[in-house]
Amino acid sequence: MAMNAISKMVDNVLGKKPVADGQTRPIRSETETMRALTWQGKRNVKVVDVGKPLITHPKDAIIRITSCTICSGSDSHLFNGELPTIDKGLVLGHEGMGIVESIGDEVKKLRVGQRVVIAFDIACGECEHCLKQQYTGCEVTNDSVLQEKFYGHACSGIFGYSRMLGNYDGSQAEYVRVPFADVTCYPVPNEVPDEKALYMSDIACTSLHATELGEVKEGDTVAIWGLGPIGLCAARWCQIKKSEANRCHRSCSRPAEFGAYQARH
Repeated sequence: MAMNAISKMVDNVLGKKPVADGQTRPIRSETETMRALTWQGKRNVKVVDVGKPLITHPKDAIIRITSCTICSGSDSHLFNGELPTIDKGLVLGHEGMGIVESIGDEVKKLRVGQRVVIAFDIACGECEHCLKQQYTGCEVTNDSVLQEKFYGHACSGIFGYSRMLGNYDGSQAEYVRVPFADVTCYPVPNEVPDEKALYMSDIACTSLHATELGEVKEGDTVAIWGLGPIGLCAARWCQIKKSEANRCHRSCSRPAEFGAYQARH
């Protein structure tokens, strides 16, 4: 917690850089409230009433969340207080989907009442990286100067993930403001249920990206360390790519356990 306090002091000194949506922290209604999961401190989260987010930019949309999930890796870092610059009261969550409640005047691809899945990363769609479809490298959705100093560059803004990632409120709530909704939201066919479409927000695409980085191809034998949701989905992508996926969880300490797991799967 000391590191968190110190990093926020440094963040205050460094200040913020401009972002394309005007501001990353949404304006909340003073009359309408919603329930949301908020960070209250190390290993302390709480569902509380907060103001419902409002449209603050013409490319915004407000999404009524119908399904969301916990990112077993990333959210655990927040829960354990491992990520600096997180503020008390931040609404958590970057994996969500729902129904378009309202849209800004410049939203062209979405309509009110449409079902959408929300990407975990926030992208403007117009900067150099976005034009190459490198959306996590978006140059204008993260106002953190501190992240640039730490890492040499800043990535895109991410929902519910501290000042270092733009300080946007997340999707573990009844409603979320989505900047650049035409880029950040993806329509979902009505015949696809939430429990399938939801994973397109992060898990399905992240696990696919892992197999792309590994250059998995037909005939390969692949070992995956860590068998959480990403590992399971990566193994499935390997199967889809017709490789022989040998999957091992880090907790399988004895060869017999690993052999039994191979036999079952």
